[in-house]
Amino acid sequence: MELSQANREILSAVIRAYVLTGEPVGSKVLRELAGLHCSPATIRAKMSELCELGFLSQPHTSAGRVPTALGYRFYVEQLMDRYKLSQADKNEIDSLLPSPDTTPEKLIDCACEALAELTNCAAMLTTPADAQAQIAKVQFIPIGRRTVMVVLITSAGMIKNRVARCDFDMHPQTLLKMNRLVEQTVCGKTLEEFTSADAQALLVASGVNVFSAAPLIAALVDTVGDAVDAELRLKGTSNLLTHREFSAQKARELLDYLQNKGKLLTILRHEDKDFEILLGSETGEEALSSSGVIVTRYSVGGREVGSIGILGPARMDYEHIIPSILYFRDSFGRLLTESYAEDI
Repeated sequence: MELSQANREILSAVIRAYVLTGEPVGSKVLRELAGLHCSPATIRAKMSELCELGFLSQPHTSAGRVPTALGYRFYVEQLMDRYKLSQADKNEIDSLLPSPDTTPEKLIDCACEALAELTNCAAMLTTPADAQAQIAKVQFIPIGRRTVMVVLITSAGMIKNRVARCDFDMHPQTLLKMNRLVEQTVCGKTLEEFTSADAQALLVASGVNVFSAAPLIAALVDTVGDAVDAELRLKGTSNLLTHREFSAQKARELLDYLQNKGKLLTILRHEDKDFEILLGSETGEEALSSSGVIVTRYSVGGREVGSIGILGPARMDYEHIIPSILYFRDSFGRLLTESYAEDI
């Protein structure tokens, strides 16, 4: 839909004012904040036109206007100037992230907390998952007389482990033989290439007592399955309570919604583009009617393996927050790549 230049200026000014104040924007306030030179009557007329077109709404008869999802969508796609981060901005973001010698799991948790702090929103981050990633390393490590930890590391940077429990003592020679066998036959396969048929062949090739090898191989199969599926980290939900859009009732609905990890993982799956914004009703979720979601993908070792997202009020300062998230994404991906390289 096309808008006249005057309507584009009014819409942009309303959104910037609403982001700043969180209150419905009237013509007088708009004229003062935006420095518009037209009369209040002209501003009111243009805002009425934008309401009729669906870009603004009027909560109450005597109230000012607020942007709709359509208004925000038009703004971020056609009107918004993306802020260029200064070196000081980048340094501040980098300071929130841990050093690359942090373990990958700890780095992921710390990064999610840092993103919540950076944006004052709820932060979502999925662990690396890539069915095309290769199995880089598998180790069977004794942690007791009858328990063995199976550790799997992929080329995508994912580390997964499972504990195998046996009904008898596990002989060190059995573990040594199994470690050599998986290195020869399993390492180098992609996660999706490792099938139940491979597990059966591994059991036959082990040459050890089936009761000794079976628990180890079963745990390996489960660990491969874990590596294919992404896990969700969610931090900063209490930040949402600081935004006036989320009244007591809306806050309860939103916090209840955030307990459903399956729905959040669905939202974090997006098309192959730099970033995606979902606004209010576009999410298809009533609990998110006053919310905005920004999602992007991060890479490890040059492969896109996970998602980063924030959930906050629809009136987020997209002009500043989008470049911050994209820089954060790139820094996090680089640190995670370095962290996994240390482990592998």
